[in-house]
Amino acid sequence: MDDRRRNLWTALLDADMNERYWDCMARRLGKIDKGAKICVAVVSTGAAASLILTAGEPWMWKLLSAVAAAGNVSMTILDNRTQIEKMAAMKQTWAEFRVEYELLWAKREVLSEPEFARFGELRKEETERTVEEAKLPKSNKLLCRAQADVLRSRGLGEKSKETTNV
Repeated sequence: MDDRRRNLWTALLDADMNERYWDCMARRLGKIDKGAKICVAVVSTGAAASLILTAGEPWMWKLLSAVAAAGNVSMTILDNRTQIEKMAAMKQTWAEFRVEYELLWAKREVLSEPEFARFGELRKEETERTVEEAKLPKSNKLLCRAQADVLRSRGLGEKSKETTNV
């Protein structure tokens, strides 16, 4: 495989991996956000119930109220919804690049110079459009899972990792 095709193949695998990775990250943070909201709702309800049921024990409802307030404040500061939206946008961006690379890869044997120039343009655009990634949380575990998924889905074995630069 010549260098141009190898670079195209690597870009295709990278785009596939990043699409899967950001999808997993968005779904994971969505589950965490939903769980946190449920916990705050339960604690808030518990605080109200303890106010009614434990009139002689004011410390209980005060404690639950403080925990619920702290949970609400932390959820506002963390702003998971915005993070989830950014992760979903990254997934979409990488999906678009994957499709473009797939189309080029399908024509790899007969790529003309203008078509290969399109690959260079895509790589430059990829750099510009993925700047936001640096500001988002990372997970090495999910990244490794995404890499393994790409290798498995494309019928590549573990020995192929070195040659594909995934």
